[in-house]
Amino acid sequence: MSFLFVTIMGLALSNSLASHYRGGTIKWAVSPTNPNKVLLSWRVSWRRSYAPASGFRCERPGQELTGEGYLLCEQCSSKIITDMAFNCTDFSDAGEATKEDWATGVGRYEYSFESNIFDITFRFDDQMQTYGGSNWIQLQNYGQANFYKMVSSVDLTVRPDTGRPNSSPATTMLPIIRVQSGCSSKIRIPTLDADDDVVRCRWSEYSKDECPPYNLYGKSVCGPITTDTLLDENRCEITFSSAGKAPGWYGVAVMIEDFSDKESTLPLSKIPLQFLIYVYPLELPCRKIQISSPLCEVIAPNQHFSARIEAFSESEGVRSVLSLVHEYYSSLDAPTEPSVVCDPGQMSVYIPKVYVDDMPARKFMLHDPSCRGRDFNETHFVVQTRYDECGSVLKKKDGKLVVRNTVRDKIRPITVSNGAAVSRRKHKFEIVATCKSEVSYNADIKLNPDSVQSPPFGVHGMFDVAASMALFANDAYDDRYDSGEDEIDIRMNQRLYVSVMANQEDVSLKVEQCKAHAVDNQGNMSDGEFIFLDNGCPNDETLRFENSPAPNEKRFSLEAFTFMYTGIKDNITIRCSVSICEGEEDDECGDQCSTGEAVEDSTGDSIRGRRSNPRLTDVYLTV
Repeated sequence: MSFLFVTIMGLALSNSLASHYRGGTIKWAVSPTNPNKVLLSWRVSWRRSYAPASGFRCERPGQELTGEGYLLCEQCSSKIITDMAFNCTDFSDAGEATKEDWATGVGRYEYSFESNIFDITFRFDDQMQTYGGSNWIQLQNYGQANFYKMVSSVDLTVRPDTGRPNSSPATTMLPIIRVQSGCSSKIRIPTLDADDDVVRCRWSEYSKDECPPYNLYGKSVCGPITTDTLLDENRCEITFSSAGKAPGWYGVAVMIEDFSDKESTLPLSKIPLQFLIYVYPLELPCRKIQISSPLCEVIAPNQHFSARIEAFSESEGVRSVLSLVHEYYSSLDAPTEPSVVCDPGQMSVYIPKVYVDDMPARKFMLHDPSCRGRDFNETHFVVQTRYDECGSVLKKKDGKLVVRNTVRDKIRPITVSNGAAVSRRKHKFEIVATCKSEVSYNADIKLNPDSVQSPPFGVHGMFDVAASMALFANDAYDDRYDSGEDEIDIRMNQRLYVSVMANQEDVSLKVEQCKAHAVDNQGNMSDGEFIFLDNGCPNDETLRFENSPAPNEKRFSLEAFTFMYTGIKDNITIRCSVSICEGEEDDECGDQCSTGEAVEDSTGDSIRGRRSNPRLTDVYLTV
């Protein structure tokens, strides 16, 4: 399998220590809006007090900072892709009090790749001529003047198991993990994979070009943190012991890989994760922190989240209370695909603005078009509804309640007929949101009121089908769509060729009216009808009559359309009312569109004959 290499690199050749790098990670995926672009995303952490302030000093979440370095494509016609600016998400202003002084943020860039396989490099400058000023903080395990480098392998070819390009794993980590001196700590690396692949972690390897060049002292931030540090590759868990180690900073460089299944040994891709461990001196027994109650919360973008955590020391029995407040704010690290949050009373669909090219929120609607979207924050829109509102579809399956609704963009109508807005434009997106009850649902009660004085009286009968309607793919009417199909897939603006035929051969037929309605009615505007043929004449500018081979058949065609407001499915049903006259020549049925003149049949002869009382019947077709 071929790979694309994304490299972040910085070098220093002088002893003037510009120790401002604090770690980072990279992830990537095909752009959700353009399959010819790859969305490169990064999180990088720096020393907050490093100059200039406009580059690294974060004062508030969402603040745009310049950072340093360029994202480059070495083999591409245009070498510089973008600079490495980022939006601040978190920072620590503790400064010298705890030896922490960091700011972390995220960035992204949609890149139009020239081929599926190429190398991308992130480094201090665009020519590899200036190396000074790009270092880790002085590290106990690697010394000083350590260069930094991050590599990610990318393969954008279509996977045979999923039928789409791979997406890399993703991870996130605080820039600094604190470990008490003389104690052991387990550090769990959180991972996520959009393809549900198997994810494993390992140390970075110099032989695989995953590490920076050696520093002036012959060392590189690469491999295990120390000789006795363990990494569980399957659990992505580091066991780090600070016993016998000097207090201070330790650099961590891990590679995260995804695999198609548990047996596979060939990684689909790899991403880096780099961060710091700070061993702090404390002359107390090692403390094991316990969480008083497990916590699992869904946090929406830009939502403030706070949790009360109680921790105590087993050896001393001292109980202290810590109030943790974490703010999730990220216009760049937020999900790039829609998501739904199912609360007990409502569903909330969050739509990234990048997913819809910043289309105004007022153009989003649910089944009921009066239910619109709104701005949620700088990165997302939200569309919300209670489970019994906005045309939501409620069904009970396996004893549980399933609720569905659809978010679509509003399209321009070509006409409004009997309350139904009809269009021949395509929706730019369609998001089907589903919420399921966690437990069995038995809240519905069916009643049969005794509303009549005597028992119901049933009547039954039989009817004959006097005519039929069929849909064809061409004007030769020799490629008929299978009538056994429940639904017929067609393209927007595709011309539909319709035949309405009486079942008797010695009769003549006239199509009086044809109208369509949405199959999935929701009790709103989608219940209206679109009458495209009325009083025997076209009521739509695309409708035209085709040559019919016999008096008992009428042929016409029109361009495909859709209803602007519909439910889960956008299928339509066509119903035509026809008059059937006895005898092949009859004035009532001969003149398809009454203009005072006789119309000609396919042979060119005028259709004239005796009058009769025509039979009226309806025929149906679902598209």
